[in-house]
Amino acid sequence: MATTKAFNGFQPSRMRGGAYNTSGMNEYGIKAAHKTNIFQGDLVKIVSGKVHKVSAASDLVAGVFMGANWVDPTTKQPTFSNYFPENQVHHGAGEPKALVLDDPDATYLIQAGATVTEAQMGTNMDVSLGAGSTVTGISGFSLKGGAGSVQAKTVRLLRRATLPNEAVTDAFPKIEVKVQRHRDHYGMGSVVSIT
Repeated sequence: MATTKAFNGFQPSRMRGGAYNTSGMNEYGIKAAHKTNIFQGDLVKIVSGKVHKVSAASDLVAGVFMGANWVDPTTKQPTFSNYFPENQVHHGAGEPKALVLDDPDATYLIQAGATVTEAQMGTNMDVSLGAGSTVTGISGFSLKGGAGSVQAKTVRLLRRATLPNEAVTDAFPKIEVKVQRHRDHYGMGSVVSIT
């Protein structure tokens, strides 16, 4: 039951429509010594060809960060992690790499920071850019909640999570969403009212 706040960002759910759900990820460069931690489940954008964590609700999203790899400058060994630590440098040639689930048709489960009603399904909402955990490497992003909007926001609410023990009355429900401000689909979808 989602009766307590336990935010963990965007968790891959399925592919919208009838496409195969491969949870395929693509590799993108991260600027060495990047100034912000990027956690598994954070939304990311591309700036000057490199992955950055989104910093505002209006950012166009490239996908969801799933992990990173780099060569540790001390041990000279490949390192794989759920998160990319701020100011991390890469040993030798090349650059740190991010794994990003970047398919615009992917859907995700995310916990809301407030009650969400059935009437809000199909509306758009923004997300809270909460801090993640350097222990687990998991995101602290959550769904803002609120009234929902027909205007373009970060995500579109699709339905309640179909997880065991999830109830309509949960204070902090898990909701299946699709990224609305995805850079590869942006402009395809505010809610349209038909009268």
